[in-house]
Amino acid sequence: MSGYFAIPPGYASPVWPAAGIALLAALYWKKYSYLGIWLGSFVLNVLIGTRAIGTINLSIVLVGAGIALGAILQAYVGNVLLQKLFKHPIWREEFLGILALLVLAGPISCMVGATVGNGVLLASHSITGSQFLESWWNWWIGDSLGVLAVLPVGIVYMLKRQRIVLKLHRESNRDRQFASYILPALLVLISTILAFQITKNAERQRLYAVFENDTEIITQRLHENLDKATQILFSLQGLFDTADRDRGLIPVSRQQFKIFTDPYFERVRGIQAVGWNPVVKRGDRAKYEAYIREEGFVNFQFQQRDENNRLIPDRDRETYYPVLYIEPLNGNQRAFGFNLGSESRRLRTLELARDSGGLTATPPIKLAQETGQQQGVILYLPVYELPLPTTTADRQKSLSGYLSVVFRVGDLLETSFRNLVSKGIEFTLYDQPLSEMLYQSNLQETQQNKNAYMAREQMIRFGGRAWEIRFWATEAYIRELSTNEPMVVLLSGFFITGLTGAFSIAQIRNSILVNLLVEKRTYELARSQEAALQAASNAEKANRAKSNFLAIMSHELRTPLNSVLGFTECLKEDMFGPVTEEQRNALETVERNGRHLLALITDILDLSKIEEGKFEIELAPVDIELLCRFCLTLVKQQAIAKSIMVNLDLPLVIPTHGNLQLMADERRLQQSIVNLLSNAVKFTSEGGSITLQVSLPDPDHPFIRFAVIDTGIGIAEADFHRLFHPFTQLDEALNRQYEGTGLGLSLVKRLVELHGGRVGVTSRVGFGSCFTIDLPSALLISVSDDLESPVELDDETEPGSGSIPESRSDCDRADHLDPLRGEDLVNLWAPTLKISPHLPIVPPLILLADDNFENAQTIARYLTNRGYRFLRAGNGREAVEMAIDYQPDLILMDIQMPEMNGLEAMELIRENPQTAHIPMIALTAFAMAGDRARCLAAGANEYLSKPVELAHLNKVIRGFFE
Repeated sequence: MSGYFAIPPGYASPVWPAAGIALLAALYWKKYSYLGIWLGSFVLNVLIGTRAIGTINLSIVLVGAGIALGAILQAYVGNVLLQKLFKHPIWREEFLGILALLVLAGPISCMVGATVGNGVLLASHSITGSQFLESWWNWWIGDSLGVLAVLPVGIVYMLKRQRIVLKLHRESNRDRQFASYILPALLVLISTILAFQITKNAERQRLYAVFENDTEIITQRLHENLDKATQILFSLQGLFDTADRDRGLIPVSRQQFKIFTDPYFERVRGIQAVGWNPVVKRGDRAKYEAYIREEGFVNFQFQQRDENNRLIPDRDRETYYPVLYIEPLNGNQRAFGFNLGSESRRLRTLELARDSGGLTATPPIKLAQETGQQQGVILYLPVYELPLPTTTADRQKSLSGYLSVVFRVGDLLETSFRNLVSKGIEFTLYDQPLSEMLYQSNLQETQQNKNAYMAREQMIRFGGRAWEIRFWATEAYIRELSTNEPMVVLLSGFFITGLTGAFSIAQIRNSILVNLLVEKRTYELARSQEAALQAASNAEKANRAKSNFLAIMSHELRTPLNSVLGFTECLKEDMFGPVTEEQRNALETVERNGRHLLALITDILDLSKIEEGKFEIELAPVDIELLCRFCLTLVKQQAIAKSIMVNLDLPLVIPTHGNLQLMADERRLQQSIVNLLSNAVKFTSEGGSITLQVSLPDPDHPFIRFAVIDTGIGIAEADFHRLFHPFTQLDEALNRQYEGTGLGLSLVKRLVELHGGRVGVTSRVGFGSCFTIDLPSALLISVSDDLESPVELDDETEPGSGSIPESRSDCDRADHLDPLRGEDLVNLWAPTLKISPHLPIVPPLILLADDNFENAQTIARYLTNRGYRFLRAGNGREAVEMAIDYQPDLILMDIQMPEMNGLEAMELIRENPQTAHIPMIALTAFAMAGDRARCLAAGANEYLSKPVELAHLNKVIRGFFE
C-alpha cells in the first residue's frame, strides 16, 4: 500500500502508512505483533532492493534485516509513548490535547526508524555521508505523515473494541456512534487517495504526451536522414545511367564521383561513406586492379577478411564485388578494395538487391573500416546495363554494379537525435525479426531501464528491413518535466486526515463522558420507552385484530342478509302467493332497512380494508352525466318523502360532448357522491332543495369538482375538523334525531384520497352546506374511436341545447333547474340494455355450489321462477363431480365452503376438458381487496359479492344465454 503512494520515476513514497499500521499493531497485539512487523518490513525492503538492481544478494538481505529491526524499535517506542500519554492529564485537554498526543507519539517515535534505517544504509554504502541528512529527513517525514493519517482511525476503532481510555458500560458502546466518529476520517482518507490517484493519472498522461511528442520528433528525424541517403543513391544511379559506357572499365571517373558526392556530406549527417562496387568476373580481376593502380593506388588489390578479422588478398572467385570508389576516402581506406561478396551477409543482400532492382539494406554487419564496436548497415542500389531489364533473369544478366551508402548506426542516430537525447530520453535500435541490437544509447541497459516508468516502441521500414526503436524516459527527464501537484495533494490530504482523526478522538472522549453521566438518568426513560413501544405494538396488534374481526363479522353478517333480502324480494314478486298492499309495504320496509344494514356493513368493511392498506381502486372511463343522474336516482325516493327538490347542474360541455369521461373507480366514486347526497337529504328540512353540481377544471382550479349543495341545518366552522373522523357525531342530540354512525364522511374522504383527490366543506349554520369532491384534472379524458387523451377545455365551448344550463351556477340558480325524474334514468339506460324476452326452449341447467342451505334455497327459488333448472352442491368437491356428471349450462360458485373452497373447485373445473367450457359466476360474502382478481384468475367469468341482488343476478345470468 505504501508503494502505491510512490510518485515515479523512483520508488520513494512521501507518505508511509505502514509506519502507522505497525504502531497500531503494537498497541493492539503488543508483543505478539513484533515478529509480524519485522517480517513485513524485511520482505518489503528485500523486494525493493532486488527490484532496484535486478538481483538479490547478501548485502540486500542484511540491509533489509537492519531496516526491519528499526521498524520494530519504532513501533515499540510509539507504543510506550501512547500507553503513557493515554493515562496522562493531557487526555483531559480536549482537542488540542489529542492533537498534541498524535504529534508527540507519532513524529517522536518515527525518529527511531529514520535513524536506524539510514544508519544501516550508510554502513552498507547504499548512501554516502552527504546524502544521510536528506535521506533521514525524507524517511522521517514519510513515516510521520503515515502515522498521523492512520493512527487516529485506528485509535477510534480500538476505543470501540478495547475501551482503553475509560471503563465503559455495555450500554454506552454503540456501533453507530463509533461509526459516525470514524466515518469523517475515513472519508477524508478515501477522498485523499482518490484525489491523489486523479492528479497522479493526470500528471502521468501529461508527461506521456510530452514524451510521445519528443519520440515522434526523434523518429521523424531518423526518417528524414534515411530518406536523404536514398536520394543520394538515386541521384548517382542517374549519373551512371547517363554516363558514356564506352569510356572504359568504369563509365564515371573517380573525380566525377567525388565532385558529385561531396555536397551530400554537408547536407546529410551521419553517413559514413558512399561507394561504387562493380561486378567483376574472374577473368577481369587483373584489369580492374591494374586500372586502379594506374590512378596512383600502387598497392591496390581485392581484399577479404581472415578468421582474425584482418584484411588479406582475396582468394580466387567466379565473381567479385570490390569497393573501387569510396568517398570520402579519408577514414574509409580499409574498405577500399574490399570484396563485398567475400562476406555472406553482404552477398545475400547484394543478390536480393540484384533480383528486386530496388534499395536493399544489410542486416547489422561489421564494417571493413570499423575500428571500434559500432554496428554498420549498408544500403545498396543496383545499376544495370541499358536498356533497363524488366525480369529477374534479365537483371541477373545485365547487372553492372552497385551504388552503396554506408552507415555507422551509432553515428547516424547520435547525429539525428543529438539534441533530444540530452533531454533524458534513451533508446535502443533493433533489427527485426531477429531482434539484433543495432545501437544502444546507454551502454549499460539496466533492469531499471527495462521496467521504465514511460516507454514506447516505434517501427521504421527501411531498405527491406524493419527497425524497431524502443524509447524510455530517464529519471532526469521525468523529474525535469514533473510538477508537485500529486505530492501537494497527498501531503495536504494526509495532514487533514490526521486533524480529522484527532477531532474524532476528541468527540469520542466527550461522548464517552456524556454517556456515563446520563446513563443512570436515562435508565428509567429507557424502561418507559420500552413500555411505550410495547403498548404501541399491542395497539397495532389490537388494530389488526379489530380489522380481522370486522372483516369476518362482515362476512358472517352478509351471509344471513343474503337470505333476508332474497326472500323479501321473492315475497314482493308474489313467488309465495299474492300479498296485500299492507304486506307489500311491510316487505319494502324490511328490504329498505336490510339495504341500509348492508350499506353500513360495506362501509365498515371498506374502512377496515383502507386502514390495513389492502384497499385497491380500479380506474376505468366513467360517463360523468350518467354517473350523476344515477346517483340522484338512488336518493330520489328519500327526497320525495321529504318534498325536497333534487337538481343537477352540469357544465354545457358534458351533455353536448358525449365523449368527455372521467378515469375513476365508478363504484367507489358513486358510493362517495351518494353518501354526500344521502347526508344532504337527511339534514335538509321538508321543502328544501339539494343540488349536485359538476365544475370542470380551469387555470385557477385544476380539478374536476362534484359539489353537493343543500339548504339544510348547516355546520359550525369550528366543527369542520371533526367531520371526517370515523365514528364521530358533531352533536349527540342530532345523532338521536337523524341517526347515523359517523362513518360515511370518513369513508368518503379516504376513497377520494385514493383517487388523488380531496374533500372540502363550506357551511353556515341555518343556511345550508356545500360538500365538494375535487379530483385531479389529469383524470379527465376525451374518448374517441381510437384515442384516449387528456381534455383541454376553454371558455369558447359551443353552447348546447335542451334544459341543461349553459354554465356553472350558484346555489340560487340551481334551485330553478328541472328535477331528475325516474323515467329519465330509464331513457338513458334503455339503448344499452340487451333484453331477450325468451330463454332457450330447454330451460338452462344451473349448478349452485353453496354450503348455506338458506342462501341456496333463496337463489334457487327466485331463478326457478324465472325458468331455470337447478342442481345444488354442498361443497367444492361435490361441485367438481356434479359438473362432470351433469354438464350444467352455468355454475354459481360460492367461495367459502368446507372440504374444498370455490377457488380450488373452479381451477379443477377449468383444467378438465369436459367442463372447461362451462361459464362460472363467483359469489362471496368476504368482498376483500383482490377477491375479484383471484376469482377471475381461478376461472370465473364474473364476480358478485353477497348479499346478491337477485334481479341483478338474473340479469347477469341472462347475459350468458342471450
